[in-house]
Amino acid sequence: MATSIYLSNNMIQVVVGNKSNKMPAISQVIQEIIPEGSILNGIITNDVDLMEHIQEIWRTHQLPTKEVELVINSAKVSTKMLTVAKLPPKKVYSILPLEFTDVDVTGNALYDYAIWEEFKDSKTMEIMGIVAEEAYIRSFVELFEKLGVSLSRITFARGVIRRFLSQVSVLKQDASVILMIDGNALVTLLWVDDKYVYMDKKRLFVEQGTAGFVNEAIRSINNIAQLHSSQKIDKPLKHVYTIGISQTDIEEMSNQISEYGLPYDCQSLPCEHAEAVFAGGALITGAKDMNFISLLQSKKKEVKKESSLLKTFLPVGIVFVVCALATIAIFLVRGAKENELADLTTFITSSPEALKMPEYEKLSAQVTKANAMISGVAGIHAILDSYPVPSSMVKNSIRAQAASGVDVEFIGYDSATGALDMRTTVNQADEIETYINRLQDTGLFSSIEYTGFTFQETQGNYMINVSCYLSQTAGR
Repeated sequence: MATSIYLSNNMIQVVVGNKSNKMPAISQVIQEIIPEGSILNGIITNDVDLMEHIQEIWRTHQLPTKEVELVINSAKVSTKMLTVAKLPPKKVYSILPLEFTDVDVTGNALYDYAIWEEFKDSKTMEIMGIVAEEAYIRSFVELFEKLGVSLSRITFARGVIRRFLSQVSVLKQDASVILMIDGNALVTLLWVDDKYVYMDKKRLFVEQGTAGFVNEAIRSINNIAQLHSSQKIDKPLKHVYTIGISQTDIEEMSNQISEYGLPYDCQSLPCEHAEAVFAGGALITGAKDMNFISLLQSKKKEVKKESSLLKTFLPVGIVFVVCALATIAIFLVRGAKENELADLTTFITSSPEALKMPEYEKLSAQVTKANAMISGVAGIHAILDSYPVPSSMVKNSIRAQAASGVDVEFIGYDSATGALDMRTTVNQADEIETYINRLQDTGLFSSIEYTGFTFQETQGNYMINVSCYLSQTAGR
């Protein structure tokens, strides 16, 4: 039997079962609320209370203390979906730091990846690259070491969720929306062709069983539906599956879906132990997966190797020091002779012409400095010329794509990323896709990321959720 544990901001989930390359045979699922303030945004903030709670769970359920796998989920861990050539793991690891140059990591970084899909025709593969701070990962290792629990693997939630859901047969048929409760957060997925296309996670400020919670769930479903429509996915969106949501809330969601005239049925995910999705996926074996424990062990081996090399070369170092001392004695003799030579040089260079040499050197240095400043200014101009310019011409072109009933307001511009912040509203939902397509056809943007829309009840219109990044030539 294997044990997997998942930690979120206010929930701990422990799953016990047999490891398998398919849906594991799960014998036990333990899920409890952890002490408030123990973990904040995936970071341990109160290890004393957290340790006491985990220790009580281990003692009560007589859980094993070895070969335990940990699943984490935090903003301290960054992921990217990447398409790379089919390469040996060592070469893939070598390119990961280049893919995360835009991610700020404090201290030492740990890079890993999981294979998502292999494409035989193109000899490429889609992977999920990941980077985390070494100190952050070690904090979990140290916590469980204090509890007497040995971790064999630390992995990331996004990968294990996908692995678990890929074993659910009903998800292999059509495009589906999946709503999951993760402690005090709502996770929403668009699932198509046995994999998720999009995942969103938002903090819940309303309780389950209230109208506010149902409204929040319906809003998430609507956003995913708009994303599905904008992506022009062949498979129709037919189902809404839930995990961890009460039957009462599901019925109310179904009623509202029917009132809106949406063609989706809403039900609990038909899968045994569906609530174990967060930790259960870690028990499913498969292609190359990520393991931060292995990375830490590799670093430890490197340190030991360096220590061994030091012991090997220490006698050589002693011989080197002896030779160095002899060399110093030779240099002292040489220094005395050089002083004599300096006296002769001073006598020779004391002529009137030689006395003007400092003035010449000063003027020469000023000319060199001026040339450097000119080159620097030219370089700055070259850099500025490579930046897009959100000029009135660009803004007018964007406004020109807006038909009647579409309002565009420019909020700000980030020159570092080329991100143009706009607040865009439309009167009719069917105007959204047309406007997005027109923006893409302008050639002004290197990318447009559309994630749905929000209905504003007070204004009676729709706000488009879109991130636009100007191309390098925009406004030039």
